[in-house]
Amino acid sequence: MSVRPTSRGRTARYWENLRRMGLRPVQIWMPDTRLPTFSAEARRQCELVNAADQAEHLIDWVENVSVFDEDATR
Repeated sequence: MSVRPTSRGRTARYWENLRRMGLRPVQIWMPDTRLPTFSAEARRQCELVNAADQAEHLIDWVENVSVFDEDATR
């Protein structure tokens, strides 16, 4: 009667095969989308990005209608 490998043993062999293929494990932490605060924070960050995009147009307009020292002829 043969003994089946444990779950830990199968996992260790699987990871070793991946390492032989030149891969390595990497742990990535992601926001928990199940939290009740996630939607509000995502909305807040989107509003900041949208506001920055609008501000960029204003900065471009100010630069286009303004005269800077570098624009003046000597």
